Amino acid sequence: MPAIALDASAKLKRTAKLTDRALQANSNPATVKASLGGWARPWFWILIVVLVAADLATKSWASQYAGRGDVPVLGEWLSIYFTHNPGGVFGVAQDYTGVLTLIRALAVILILWLVKRQPSDNRVGIFTLGLLVAGALGNLYDNLSAWLPWPGNGEVRDFIKVDLGPKPWQGLPDWAWPFDPWPIFNLADSCICIGFVLLLTGLAAVQFQPALTEEGPASGDEKAPTGDSSSDSKPSAGDSAD
Repeated sequence: MPAIALDASAKLKRTAKLTDRALQANSNPATVKASLGGWARPWFWILIVVLVAADLATKSWASQYAGRGDVPVLGEWLSIYFTHNPGGVFGVAQDYTGVLTLIRALAVILILWLVKRQPSDNRVGIFTLGLLVAGALGNLYDNLSAWLPWPGNGEVRDFIKVDLGPKPWQGLPDWAWPFDPWPIFNLADSCICIGFVLLLTGLAAVQFQPALTEEGPASGDEKAPTGDSSSDSKPSAGDSAD
């Protein structure tokens, strides 16, 4: 009976220790930070705010050139040509503003979810996702003007025009020289394109597993029984010696 009581007492002590370790892990700042993934990086949110603010500011600034045609900046190569785009990036999906608005809103939610899944030290991946979020939000702001009380008609404002002239040689296929001119775009489009280039070239890696990798409580489970079992065995050896 005393041996059974000692064994039950040892098990209760082990359970209490494991419970304390689990509670400490849940309240550990490092564990909480890991569970937030990329959200725990303040610069991620600062990046989004700065880029969206810059996109909206440049769009508002360029609107003063509406109806003035090309306004040269670097000759004919780079100019300001303010226009409204009812489609997506580079003018795709024209006249589907409502659908594109929904897609952009869902994209923002999905990308933010992915950011939370990134380990906080995946800086390039988090930066790349930040570019995509900022680009989607910048154009989403313009889309939402069709329903919300701020200026606009739901179409995206574009103003950057790049025109490198005719093909350098006639044998070059038309699709290989899209710079005559390049589709008019804005800063938000640039963020989206740079983000996709980083992903497609492998310069940025997006991880889809949970960011939480700490196994403190689990490792404690393996160690605690070993130590207690050895201590429990000593009285048994002593009893047999008696």
